[in-house]
Amino acid sequence: MSKNDNDTRFGSGVGRRRGKRERMEVDYLEGQFLLLGSHVQDLVHTWELVFAYVLRLERERERQRQRA
Repeated sequence: MSKNDNDTRFGSGVGRRRGKRERMEVDYLEGQFLLLGSHVQDLVHTWELVFAYVLRLERERERQRQRA
């Protein structure tokens, strides 16, 4: 993240100068948001794997039914 004194992310004021603590808080929150996004991606990937596994089991059951 940029340590620019004129950082105005999140519309907190046009041209308002941020203090060091406020910049650190914003950077921390952005990092937490990115981390949350990463966890969501992991969950989506896990559910995709579960769905693919269940689908494969269903196909295998259908093949066994056709053989019988």
